[in-house]
Amino acid sequence: MKSKKTDMNRYRAVAILPVILALVTGSLTAAGMSDQANKEKLPEFELELLDEQTTLTTDSLNGQYTILYFWSVDCAICEREMPLMHDLYWQHEDQNLDIVSISVDKSVKAVQEFRERNYPMPWRNSVVGNELERLVPLVEQFDLDGFPVKILVSPEGDVLDITRGFSGARYKEKIKGILAAPA
Repeated sequence: MKSKKTDMNRYRAVAILPVILALVTGSLTAAGMSDQANKEKLPEFELELLDEQTTLTTDSLNGQYTILYFWSVDCAICEREMPLMHDLYWQHEDQNLDIVSISVDKSVKAVQEFRERNYPMPWRNSVVGNELERLVPLVEQFDLDGFPVKILVSPEGDVLDITRGFSGARYKEKIKGILAAPA
């Protein structure tokens, strides 16, 4: 007959095994979930921009580093992360870094009110609204199943990093390191 202590230890080992494997392989960091993208290309997509009345395409991202930030006004983690995104924007706006927020909310008005009430988000913004099919190429390639998700794209259109969930100061350091690296 097995002791309860042995069963509990075995349960704990099985429960933490995926976390240990993720840490060893580098796919989980203390700064949230991070996938190494192996320089795959960003798929073709097209989204309407909120403030500029223009269209955002894959080609319009080329030439600078871009963080595609997928979020929602109802996402508490997204709101908690907004100061980080603002810090990144203001600290690196003249260092070849752009941010494009892509809200999956159905209401443009809700996003506009969020920006007026909470965070101005001075970078480019898109609200997918009822046109979720426009995100299909991105959802399929990058398994966008929760928010926030940050996809870092190189000036050449290569996906350098995908970070899921709250990322905090470590994400800022990661971006600073990438921008400081020789081309």
